Amino acid sequence: MICSQGYYYNIFNLGKDTKICIRSSVHSYVEGTDELMNTYVLPEWNDKRQNWTKNLDTQTTLCLTTEITDNTAKFCRWAVMSMLAGVEKMNFAFVQRADSQANTHKVVGSFTRETHHFANQLNLNIDNCWAVLKDVLDTLHLREEKNCDFLYLKDLN
Repeated sequence: MICSQGYYYNIFNLGKDTKICIRSSVHSYVEGTDELMNTYVLPEWNDKRQNWTKNLDTQTTLCLTTEITDNTAKFCRWAVMSMLAGVEKMNFAFVQRADSQANTHKVVGSFTRETHHFANQLNLNIDNCWAVLKDVLDTLHLREEKNCDFLYLKDLN
């Protein structure tokens, strides 16, 4: 059986005495370039709105920008996951159903970007991501009770 992805275990130093080990996934290795690449699927869920068969060949960037606008959190999560794994490139596959009744799909196009350029396009601040994690860990370390369960909620205001 062929493995669908590989894993990297990286240790990051968050300052003082705080280190964290993060398992990151890598989807593929590009031969000849020694680059790592992650591939993510963008399913066409509304053919009246997206219409990739017609627009993808001439307006790939517009199709991707529309998907980013509709799913910003998902794209930011994918970018952070790829950055933590040290992946150089991200590939996005545009997928649609082969026909309206079938469960089979077909890839109608793809778009590849460098991970750091893509994160910049999303205005993703990786230092802010680390700051949020550090805040959570600092809050847990300051608690008097050491053996207990915590529920961390985001303030909606």
